[in-house]
Amino acid sequence: MRGRNIRKTTVEWISKQDDFKKVSAYINNKLAGSKLGIQPEYAAPGVVIFRSNQTTRFLENLPEDKLKTAMNSIFIQAGKQKGIILDMRSYPDWGGFYYLMYNTFGKDKSLFSRYYKLDKQHIGMYRQLTDNIEYYPPTAQPRNRVTNAKIVILVNGETLSAGEYYTILLQHIFPNAITIGSQSAGADGDDK
Repeated sequence: MRGRNIRKTTVEWISKQDDFKKVSAYINNKLAGSKLGIQPEYAAPGVVIFRSNQTTRFLENLPEDKLKTAMNSIFIQAGKQKGIILDMRSYPDWGGFYYLMYNTFGKDKSLFSRYYKLDKQHIGMYRQLTDNIEYYPPTAQPRNRVTNAKIVILVNGETLSAGEYYTILLQHIFPNAITIGSQSAGADGDDK
């Protein structure tokens, strides 16, 4: 005992019923994003937020034959707002979301990353893949839609692999975007 100061602490154990309520509240909060349907989520008035792990809700709630048109409309609506937050702090659940965003706001099919492939003619050497098919789907048609919205991309240690790759794509689509957060996992890699 240092200095003869005695502290008394009482610990209350939570009952099983309370545990269940807390776990249920947590799960319901996590599932709340899926209840949005196709409506954009607003982080604040005039600020749309797209979360990388909640994009399949668009895919699940739109008929396949109307998907591209509806997503284009959603992105146009988001582009008319004051700001767009692209939350990449978890693993993306649907890669098509980013390519549909590219179709709306993309400007060109210039290379935004570098893919390398083993050069079988020269053992131990790699060659860069420069064919656009490696970077964009064959159906990609950038419409060069201009937005005055301020774009913020959020990243952290949970941003890895495809999350990092799509972050690079988003930085290409929105060159004036501000990327903030902590360092990503550094595991950007699509094995080609």
